[in-house]
Amino acid sequence: MASRKRRLDTSGEVRECLDSLLSSEEDDLLEDDSTTDSSGGELDREHELPPDSDEEMQFVVGERTQFPSSTPKKPTLSKKIPPTPTSPIPSPTQQQPGPSHCREPPATTSARQQRGRRATRATSRDTDDEEFDADNPQPLRVRRRPSITGATRRASRSRSRSRRSQSRQRRSQTSSSHEGEERIGRHRREVSPHPDLIVDLGADTMSSNCGFEWQCQPSHTRLSRTLSRNIIHEAPGPTVEAQGLTECVSVFELFFPDNIILEIVQRTNQKIAIYRQAYKKKDASVADTNPLEIRALIGILLLAGVQRSNHLNYLELWHSRMGSPPYKAAMSSTRFAFLINSLRFDNPDTRQERRRTDRFAPVRSIWDSFIERCRRMYTPGENLTIDEQLLAFRGRAVFRMYIPKKPAKYGLKLILCCDNKSKYLLGAIPYVGKQEPPPQGDLSLGHYYVRQLTRPYHQSNRNVTVDNWFTSIPFAMDLQSNCGLTLVGTIKSNKKEIPSQMRSMEGRIPGSSAFLYDDYMTLVSYAPLTKKGKSSKLVHLLSTMHSTPTLGDHGKPEVVLFYNSTKRGVDAFDQMCATYSCSRKTQRWPLCIFYGMLNAGGINSWIVHSANCTSAGRPPLRRRTFLMELAMELIRPWAQHRLTRPTLSCELVALIRSAFDLPSQPLQAAQAPEREVALLHNSHFNPEKRCKDCPGTAKKSKYVCRGCKVSNCARHLYTYCISCISKGPSCAQCGQPVEEEVVD
Repeated sequence: MASRKRRLDTSGEVRECLDSLLSSEEDDLLEDDSTTDSSGGELDREHELPPDSDEEMQFVVGERTQFPSSTPKKPTLSKKIPPTPTSPIPSPTQQQPGPSHCREPPATTSARQQRGRRATRATSRDTDDEEFDADNPQPLRVRRRPSITGATRRASRSRSRSRRSQSRQRRSQTSSSHEGEERIGRHRREVSPHPDLIVDLGADTMSSNCGFEWQCQPSHTRLSRTLSRNIIHEAPGPTVEAQGLTECVSVFELFFPDNIILEIVQRTNQKIAIYRQAYKKKDASVADTNPLEIRALIGILLLAGVQRSNHLNYLELWHSRMGSPPYKAAMSSTRFAFLINSLRFDNPDTRQERRRTDRFAPVRSIWDSFIERCRRMYTPGENLTIDEQLLAFRGRAVFRMYIPKKPAKYGLKLILCCDNKSKYLLGAIPYVGKQEPPPQGDLSLGHYYVRQLTRPYHQSNRNVTVDNWFTSIPFAMDLQSNCGLTLVGTIKSNKKEIPSQMRSMEGRIPGSSAFLYDDYMTLVSYAPLTKKGKSSKLVHLLSTMHSTPTLGDHGKPEVVLFYNSTKRGVDAFDQMCATYSCSRKTQRWPLCIFYGMLNAGGINSWIVHSANCTSAGRPPLRRRTFLMELAMELIRPWAQHRLTRPTLSCELVALIRSAFDLPSQPLQAAQAPEREVALLHNSHFNPEKRCKDCPGTAKKSKYVCRGCKVSNCARHLYTYCISCISKGPSCAQCGQPVEEEVVD
């Protein structure tokens, strides 16, 4: 066979065919088969054809395409070679004498030959047959299957994606002919209007066990105009007092104004005075606080929340290598722990008397001020959401709650009212347990909370979305008739006003809905459709906003779809609080409430900032960036004030200036600020003339400033030449020359 290949290579067209058809594995097969006949004997060399012969080319082609099977097949070539008068091409069905490709395959073959024949079959199947045109002969071409490469795989995946996209388009076009139908698994069913999805109760009226009568037919047909109770006359957004403010600190001060900060400073200083009596050394860590320091403390808490380090030990925040510079620039770790432990929010002298009627007395003053500011600064949209929030707390409190479905499980329960669209906190009421006498009177507790939270928005035609803890039939009637608000919410099936037919699953198919109507109320009993196509329970909803049995997507009632779209206002707000929470572990519940106020104030500030920036035509900051800049701006004034202290070390001065990009040049005498050493640090002033900028174990200095009379060592002095000032060093703070004093 090797000699045959060399002879066939001399032919141009045949060589081109062989180069594309023959592979290394098939060459071995042909070499083995060409030297043996059907009986296993060696073929005579006289059967070989002369070179450049068309007949020999037919042998090669036939041998590659017809050898695997005993039945001759049509040669699988791209173009057939035109016949010549001297050597016509025989028909594929004719028996060719001599060559082994026309004989019957041997009875026994080796495994290598079988593998070669399978490869030859695959090659013959992959070639293309085209009809031969005698008038326009073409050279011999053979198309082979391309090798599997990375580009081939990517092209194949691209074609698969294209086919899937075309299939989806065909399905969407087909589904247009099935409008009003829903696919469940492989089956379709109509959703609206379909008599099976709206249950026919078979009566005009229906009464409950308590005698409450419902209508089975709506009082309104499909409406072409919006009902008057669903028309809103106010545009949502920041109020006039909050409009135009985009700076982080200015927006935050809307919710924590000076009166709240001063109240905290006053009550905290009262507690500090009591704690200070237990300290023998009255240093700066137990000194009284001021508004700048309290704002810096708030900035530290917000910064820890943004960096997700609110539950780290405070010593890690002030670590020399792992800590963040803004913490060290604001205050020392000892001072931070002392202030957190000393924070108070009310007058301790009257606390016990106020607690007799109000369990929330230790934090009531600043809480009411904060909630009032939240209501004043923003006008909500058309939908309000009222739900509960649980502030994580495991300390001692009479009204601590256990809610197993909440992430924290134990904590303080707050009833919140939020704008559904912006998630802005509009109001909140703490749950303080059962009280005697009950503040709600004859109303249920949920009814009382909703009335109190929505009081500023009565007669505004807004909608309130609540869960089944709040909803009741008398509550919905009172909210519509007396408060001018509509209600949408789930309702418990054990309410006495619900007829027994609305609770029964008998005869109900999955996805069906039953409707009952009052003058302006709609009661829906919906059988949810699960993934398995079954329904095990009914869901009941009450609405004073909807008045027709309208079905939406997938056959769900419009009341259900509206409830699902408006029920997450408080849940989203709670999730935002948990994302950048500044809450720290504490055993005092007033401090836990204060942390919750800071979280809510940060979210409300960012919402007002975003609305004002959008109105001004510029993009708002992201919430993380907003809180980061707010924390730094709250810390900056107090850090600058610390630079005026004479006992601040050089390392800390450099850290403060680098953290807040302050000028690093020393202050000149004309620019030196007034000292407050005698006012703020008189109790811990060192009379032994040690260097004020060195640690407490530093040696005594022989240099004393003439201006401020403070000792300085040689490391903390600045010298001037004799032409500028009298010979000798000068003070770095006041710029005056220092005089040498010998200290024993």
